[in-house]
Amino acid sequence: MKKLILMLTAIFTLAFSSLCMAADGGALNKAQDSAEKFMAGFKSTPAAYTEVAGGFSNDLKSKINAQAFAELQKQVKSQFGNVKNNKFFSYERYDQFDRVTYISNCTKEDLVAFILTCDKKGRLVDFAITKLQAEKASK
Repeated sequence: MKKLILMLTAIFTLAFSSLCMAADGGALNKAQDSAEKFMAGFKSTPAAYTEVAGGFSNDLKSKINAQAFAELQKQVKSQFGNVKNNKFFSYERYDQFDRVTYISNCTKEDLVAFILTCDKKGRLVDFAITKLQAEKASK
């Protein structure tokens, strides 16, 4: 009887703790999916606009068409080069939007931040691409 009670206690404890963890996991996955689609447009073999725009909100699609995105690709390539790899850095949750930040290594710049703002559906509504400077280690 004691073993049964201990086993039930352990099962309910594990079940309850799994319910409490990662409540925003689905929202993060949607935002990351849109972010990765967007950043795929800046690799050495860039994704097509139709693939990249799949993660855009309707408002952003009206602002950035295929021609505007091609111009953005040229600007990013001239300033930073091609994106070699991306690393997830942070996820910030706000009332009206979520912000996902990736740190990328590019061919011309070592550290470039892709700061992407998504709506609550995980669609990209705004973005910023900026160069970062690493702090020098003091001796």
